[in-house]
Amino acid sequence: MNVLDACRAACLRAAREPLQPTQLPEAAFTAYALQQVEQRAAAAFLDSAGPRHERGRFSYLSGNTLAVFLQFADHFYLYLPDETPRQITPGAFADWLAAFHGKDDWGHAALLPLITYEAFNPDIRPDLPHPLWHEAQAVWLLCDHLQTYDRTTQTLSAQALSPEKTFRIQGRFTAFHNNEVPTGWRESEQRYGEKIKTVQHHIYEGNFYQANLSQRFCRPTNQAPTETYRLLRARNPSPFMGIFRFFDYWVLSGSPERLVEKRGNFISARPIAGTQPRYPHDPAADQKARDHLTSCAKEQAEHLMLVDLIRNDLGRVARAGSVQVREFAVIETYSHVHHLVSQVEANLAETADVWELIASVFPGGTITGAPKISCMQTLAELEREKRGPYTGAMGYIGGDGNLDLNILIRTIIQVDRHICFHAGGGIVADSHQTAEYLETRHKCAALMEALNIEV
Repeated sequence: MNVLDACRAACLRAAREPLQPTQLPEAAFTAYALQQVEQRAAAAFLDSAGPRHERGRFSYLSGNTLAVFLQFADHFYLYLPDETPRQITPGAFADWLAAFHGKDDWGHAALLPLITYEAFNPDIRPDLPHPLWHEAQAVWLLCDHLQTYDRTTQTLSAQALSPEKTFRIQGRFTAFHNNEVPTGWRESEQRYGEKIKTVQHHIYEGNFYQANLSQRFCRPTNQAPTETYRLLRARNPSPFMGIFRFFDYWVLSGSPERLVEKRGNFISARPIAGTQPRYPHDPAADQKARDHLTSCAKEQAEHLMLVDLIRNDLGRVARAGSVQVREFAVIETYSHVHHLVSQVEANLAETADVWELIASVFPGGTITGAPKISCMQTLAELEREKRGPYTGAMGYIGGDGNLDLNILIRTIIQVDRHICFHAGGGIVADSHQTAEYLETRHKCAALMEALNIEV
């Protein structure tokens, strides 16, 4: 029996034990989930917060971690408890992934990926550094089941967890602390404005229509990752939040945006494009900000452009004629910003698999621009660093082929006692430099509050 057959056998043994329902207040479940992530070397908490609508009804916590796949450009490392990591080929991983979503029964097992922005386009400036993230392009956790919390009924369905076995840190795993970690904002307002001008020059030349330029902030911190997340959740409750932990690497996300969901053959994306700051203590100003999103021709045109990009992405793997926009340019309100949001839906073609679905939408068009590859090439030249997890994705893929992935915006990376996060915005031909710079600050206000940094 090979190691992956052994993992499947462990999943099937776990499936013999039914998921036990337990009544639990949401605050108690959140505390339990944070404790579990803190105690385990490889774990994920996919958290829904804010209003209990259908998109924010369920939260998920990884069960017993059976294996970890660490993805690089030309190979993978497979981590198993109490064993030395072994190198496998991308083809071997692809074969295993196909089996995971094939006819074989994997019980209640789930695969929880953290996918970096560069994962599906590794040839775009592979030489660029990242201040904190290691070399891996993705981390894939295989767990025997998902602990599922229903916020509506306040019920946790889960199995008993085993004491975690040791995952050894070996193989090509480069710790950041060999590098000098920068402090503060990467760009001044003046330098950011110069980069906006460069983007606009490309737009005038016809190279692309819009590009999502971002900037990065780093600093030391003495705050524990779980405390940072607890504060972020309190200040910025969102439907696609979560924590992904792999050894000393923590990704703490307050994302409001879904990249893609699959239920059976039904697939959907929920792009966000258009942002205005909140004025919670001034109702008139707050309403004016909402009205601006619905009445501003620039905001509406920018949103339409990106919805068309998402329609095209889904259309590459959808059944012909099935792509439709279910909602267009509706306003969603969060603690610090208002957003314009749409819902794009389709039916997955019978010839397409889960891997092709993820590849077709990755990275999300709302955080690159249009056309996607041309924008990514220019953004790499301007930003001069890898984005890493920022604007990548995390979520879950079930053995039944269902999946749900977010886009990692409003997201903090913490390694040891250092943190970094990014914020960006869509640049178009008539973007105003000061307004775009301030938008990046508005978007990260909740992150800075959670880290006790002056906004």
